[in-house]
Amino acid sequence: MIELTETIGRLTVHLRAERIGVDWIITIFGGDRPHIGAVALAGPDGHCQVICLPGHREGDIAERFAANLASRLGVGVCVSCGIHLNAITQLEIGSVAKASENFFSALEKMVL
Repeated sequence: MIELTETIGRLTVHLRAERIGVDWIITIFGGDRPHIGAVALAGPDGHCQVICLPGHREGDIAERFAANLASRLGVGVCVSCGIHLNAITQLEIGSVAKASENFFSALEKMVL
């Protein structure tokens, strides 16, 4: 299992990644109330399906992460994502996106 953590200001985001056979299951979570807000499943060609709970905005992060990693590795990738920060600012929303990009780069280097 691979575990990564990034803290930016008052926001801490975690990634856990585990290989299941040749495929990967990844969880990205953090903030005040970690949860599952969206799940994305991508095939080896990068085609992706996303399920989001109503009112949740993590679908874009989960989809981008799953589709990009699946197409790079040529395997199935499932990503669940749930990050909640009370009174989040626009800058902090950008920090969530930046943390996910940093996680992708770090994980890609570890598994390629």
